[in-house]
Amino acid sequence: MSTHTPRILVLGAITVDDNRVLGPETPFKTDGKVPAQSSEIRLGGGAGNCVQALKKLDEAFGTRTDVKLITRLGRPPKSNLRARLAHLAATEILKDSDIEYIDAVDGESALAFNSVTEHGGGRSIVKDVVGTLHSMSAGMDETIEREVAESDIVFIDPSKVRMGFMAARAANKYNKPCVVDWGQSAWPLEPTRADWTNEIISRADVLMVPSDAVVAGMEDNIEDPEQLFGRLVQDYRIPNVFMSDGSQPVRASLMGQYFEIPVQEWKGQKYSLAAGDTRNAGFLHHLARGHDVLSAGQFGTAVASVKIRYPGLQWADHIKEDIPSQLTFSLDPGDDEKNYIIV
Repeated sequence: MSTHTPRILVLGAITVDDNRVLGPETPFKTDGKVPAQSSEIRLGGGAGNCVQALKKLDEAFGTRTDVKLITRLGRPPKSNLRARLAHLAATEILKDSDIEYIDAVDGESALAFNSVTEHGGGRSIVKDVVGTLHSMSAGMDETIEREVAESDIVFIDPSKVRMGFMAARAANKYNKPCVVDWGQSAWPLEPTRADWTNEIISRADVLMVPSDAVVAGMEDNIEDPEQLFGRLVQDYRIPNVFMSDGSQPVRASLMGQYFEIPVQEWKGQKYSLAAGDTRNAGFLHHLARGHDVLSAGQFGTAVASVKIRYPGLQWADHIKEDIPSQLTFSLDPGDDEKNYIIV
C-alpha cells in the first residue's frame, strides 16, 4: 500500500466575505431590516473556497493531502481600513485552517471584502471593487514552475489570469493533470487577458464549467449550454469536460465518451454559495487518490449535493452520513472502475 501523500496545488483568487445566513422562513428584503440566523467572516473566492473544502474533506474522511495555495494577498494599503481588516481576516483564517500559501504579490494590494447574504431564494452578493495596482513578486514564474513540478495535480481558478497562464503551461510541460474551473458569463475584453484565458482553457486536462459560462466567440451573458458544450469538446478539444446546471444532471464528455451524473434531489432550503468550489474540492480529493476521472466527477457531484443543504462549511460535519446512500466511495480505487485515467 502506497504511503505517498497527494500534493495538490491550487492557484487563484481569495476574497473575504462578510456572510449572513437568513432562517428558512425569513424573507429577504433589500430595503428592510431582517434578523440573521448566523453571521461570520469567511474566506471566499474560487481558490479560497476550494482549499478550505479540501481541508474539511481530509478531516471528515481521515485522509491527508498536502494542499498549497498560490494567490494574491500583498500588503494592505495603510490608508484603507477596510482593506486592512480584510487582510487581517484572510491571514488569520489561512493560519487557523492550516493552509500553506504563497503570496504572488509584491507591494500593496487590497483584497475584496464582500457582503454576502444567503436566503431562501438563493444568495445575494455585493462585491467589493478593489482597484489597487500590484505587481508580481520577483521570480514568481520560477516559483510557480517549481511548485507545479512538485505537485501531483494542479487546479487553476483563471480569475488571476497571469498566474493561471503560467501554471497551465508548466502543468503541460511537466505532464501534471491540469484541472481548470471556468465559470464566467462574460469573456475578457482586454486582448491579453482574453488570450491568456483562452490558453488556460485550451491546456486543461479537465474543465469544470457551469452551463451559463461563455467562451471565445459566444455572446456574453447569453446562456447557451449546447453551444458551450460543443465548443469545449469540438473546438477546444478538451479531453474531459464536466458541465453543471443546477439540479439537472452533470453532463460529461470524457475521452470522447458521453456520461450524465445525477444530482441528488433536495427539497429543503438550498445554500448554493461555494457549491461549485466544494464540488471541485471533492473531485480533486478523489482524483488525487488514484480514482479515475468519472469516479472523481461522481464523488465531487455527491459532495456538492450535500453541501447545498448547509450554510458555510457545516456540510463537512454531515458529509459521511449524508452522502447519497446508493453511492459508496472507498479511499482506494477499486478494480471495477473504468479507466479514464489522465496520462
